[in-house]
Amino acid sequence: LYLAAGDRTSALTSLKRVQEIDPESALGQLAFGMQEEVNRRFDQAIAHYDKAIERNVTLVLGYLGRARTRIQKSDYARALSDATEARRRDATSA
Repeated sequence: LYLAAGDRTSALTSLKRVQEIDPESALGQLAFGMQEEVNRRFDQAIAHYDKAIERNVTLVLGYLGRARTRIQKSDYARALSDATEARRRDATSA
């Protein structure tokens, strides 16, 4: 919800709470990925986004986060693939 409104700070705060409750869940891994992305640790962020997607293949935010991170690494082909998958799963997301 916060991400949709463009409020990344509130989104991170909410996701940190998820990390505390269930760090191994898809949302917990998404939270770790976002945290690593914000800290510009892109390889670690991608690893967490990968885990989030493994735990819930319908988690569109996982694909979008991984796409954003891959853009930061100039991995445009794979970023496009992630964005395309996010759009396939939810046409309003990309």
